[in-house]
Amino acid sequence: MPLCELEGRFPIPDPRALSSQAERVGGTVVLRYALTDHLYRPRVGPWDPFTLTLRIRAHREPEETWEVLFSRVELVRRGPLGLKRSAFPGGKVRLYAGPRELCERLLEDLGFAPWFAVAKTRGTKWALGESVFLSLEHVEGLGWMGELEVAGEVDQAVGRFHAVLRQLGVPPESVTPDPLPVLVARARGLLRPHEESRNPLSNTTENRGGGADEGRAAGGTPSG
Repeated sequence: MPLCELEGRFPIPDPRALSSQAERVGGTVVLRYALTDHLYRPRVGPWDPFTLTLRIRAHREPEETWEVLFSRVELVRRGPLGLKRSAFPGGKVRLYAGPRELCERLLEDLGFAPWFAVAKTRGTKWALGESVFLSLEHVEGLGWMGELEVAGEVDQAVGRFHAVLRQLGVPPESVTPDPLPVLVARARGLLRPHEESRNPLSNTTENRGGGADEGRAAGGTPSG
């Protein structure tokens, strides 16, 4: 059976509580980070932001680097819950890494233009067992968001996804397959009406972000 990587996002009302629960179920912190994604879309022609994402990623922590990343996702639905599945192993394909100016020139030469930026001001990534990862991120404009990633054969991965949600105390109805750039674009009113109406990933539940503390709490014990 083919292996896949399933992901879903959800708001985090209390990042400290979720971080403590991740530790109680045996999770370990594997990375702390801060970064900004600069989203691009074609200067002309169609583009589906729900399934296609092209970005220049500016890493701030643990070290400053720039890279061009492309990703494509599709919907996996088992019952009422929809999750996104990456089309490529590892989720994101690195197209280039180098100075910011060359990253920008590459995308401009390919016919893409800047759209908007998504800043993750604090991030903590937890390993919750083999091929299971939980990320707690403070996203500028949304608050605290979680992302759960599970790899495996499709039906097995979906079952494990639900099991980990139960362990963490995360309501399944709070999970959305929508990519983070879409959530931010929606919050900022940047999605075109025809794009929203054609959303192939939509669950019936709306996901707006969480953590009204706007960054004063932290997943795990983030530095900075």
